[in-house]
Amino acid sequence: MQVTTITYQRVLNLGDYNSARLEKTAVIPDEYESHEYATQTLIESVERQIHEEHIHNLLDKEIRDRKKELTALKVEVENLKNELQRLGKIKDEPNPDDIPDGF
Repeated sequence: MQVTTITYQRVLNLGDYNSARLEKTAVIPDEYESHEYATQTLIESVERQIHEEHIHNLLDKEIRDRKKELTALKVEVENLKNELQRLGKIKDEPNPDDIPDGF
């Protein structure tokens, strides 16, 4: 029996009940090509691609999370600025180092 195609599938557990699945099929073009070499090349290709995509997705999520955090911090800074302006309109508390002469 001559093997003409090989298929490799990888399921990567992403956590939180999620997974990524990647499957590739390769046609072995030449009957003299080593099946082991073709299989190993296909496996390496699938493993590399699924892990690169997973890392890319993790980085995208991290960037989105940091942007949300930045937005929340900007809102907080603006609220604090407004609070400082509001407090500035109230009479300033006396400086404890400013003691009038004669006491």
